[in-house]
Parts: sequence; C-alpha cells; structure tokens
Amino acid sequence: MENLVLDSKEIMYLCALLGANEVYGIDDGFAFIPKDRLSQAVSETADSLMRKGCLEMDFDGNNTVQSDTSDIIKTIAYSQSHLILHSLCSDLQDNPCVFYRNGNRIVKAEFKDNVFEITKITAEEMKLEICSRFSESSPQNSNESYRVLGDVFENARELAVVGKSEEATKLLCENGIDGQSAELIVKGYAQKSDFVSIVVSCTVKGQESTDGMVTLSDENIALDIAPNLIGEEEYTDISVVSLETQKTKLYNMLIKYGFQG
Repeated sequence: MENLVLDSKEIMYLCALLGANEVYGIDDGFAFIPKDRLSQAVSETADSLMRKGCLEMDFDGNNTVQSDTSDIIKTIAYSQSHLILHSLCSDLQDNPCVFYRNGNRIVKAEFKDNVFEITKITAEEMKLEICSRFSESSPQNSNESYRVLGDVFENARELAVVGKSEEATKLLCENGIDGQSAELIVKGYAQKSDFVSIVVSCTVKGQESTDGMVTLSDENIALDIAPNLIGEEEYTDISVVSLETQKTKLYNMLIKYGFQG
C-alpha cells in the first residue's frame, strides 16, 4: 500500500495503536468530541479503517495495523524531522503539506478536502516539488536588501491582512523599503501574490531545532523574508532573491535536517 487517504481521527487512531499519542502538524481529530460520543467515534473510526484495509484483527480479536500501513504511519508517528510547506499562488490555492522523515524514509501528507492524502516520496521528489513553488522571477538587483524593526514589519503585515493596503505600504516605505518591494509584501500577506512558507524542524535529545523561510514573489521580483535577532532587538530582513538563491537556502535546510541523505 503506497498511498493512504485518511482523516485526522483515522491517523490518530493508527498512531495510538503504534504507541504514539500525538503527531506533528496534524490535529487530534478526537479532541473536541464530547465524552459521551467518544466511544462511538472511536468505533466508527476503527470500522472505517477496517474497510480501507488499514486494520487487521489478530487471533485474540484485537485490532492491529496492517503491515504496509504500519510502515507509512510509523514514519509519521516517529518522525525524526518534519517540514511544513504552505504556499499560495495568486491564481491557485495550494494545499498545505507536511513531510515526515524517519531514517531514509520520507512520507508526504497533503491536506485536501478535509482529508490527508499520504504518500511515500523520495528525497529528490520532495526537493523538486518544493522548488516548483518558487518564483522564476529574474530580479534586476539581487543584492538589494532592507532591515526594519520586527514590530514595524508585523504592524504592516497585520494591516495588509485586514485589507488596509495603502496604510501598510506607507508604513513600510516610511521605514526605508522601496515602493515595489513594499507593494509586493503587502500583496503577499493580503494573498494577492505568490507566497511560500516553509518550516522545518526536528527534536534531538529533547531539544527542538527549527528553521524556516518565507518568500513572496510576482512577475518582477522575489523577496526573502527572515527574522533576525540582534542583541535584544528583533528585526525583519528583506532581500531580493533569485530562483537559485531560493533553491540554495532550501537545499541547505534539507541537508541540515536529514532530508537529503
């Protein structure tokens, strides 16, 4: 079984059978079910999984996870590193994905129509899929960069989200960002231009390590948006970037978190 289509309750049920009580990037589908309906919900979930061929019954009458399903779900339940990909194209809403790695195995869980489409994937396929979300804009000056206070950038972002585009653009320009870049930032957070967000993390010996990247782009330029802590002051760095720069940043993160062997 190479592919699964499961809702969040089914994923949590399978993970629980395999000894895991929580899953990175997937909400517990049973969390908000009233206690008096929980037993029924668990039974219905088990019946659904049995029909899908994900469960088997042992000699004692207990439910066990089918072997092929177990290989996939174990990668999710006991992932050593995980990457969340969210992107929005100006002409197409992409579905958020979580990639899980355990050893050399990688599983992709894509959220679509209230279910997760779960697929085994190679490191190369993963890299190509993420890179396909990046802009191919050819910036005239890829060395152009800006730095603004984190609070200023967050205020501008919040204005953009609620539709106050002119105020957001003005605030960014007043803090040294050129008009073209300011307009792109506002359009990106107002979901009117291409937006890619990547968060990759892992937990080693109880310590979580996290990296991320955010890019905004249109037909003219692409911008990399990155937080930067200098001393005790939080800033946001904004850089005009080429497609190759975006790919390099991604590759470095994939290597760091074991997605590239």
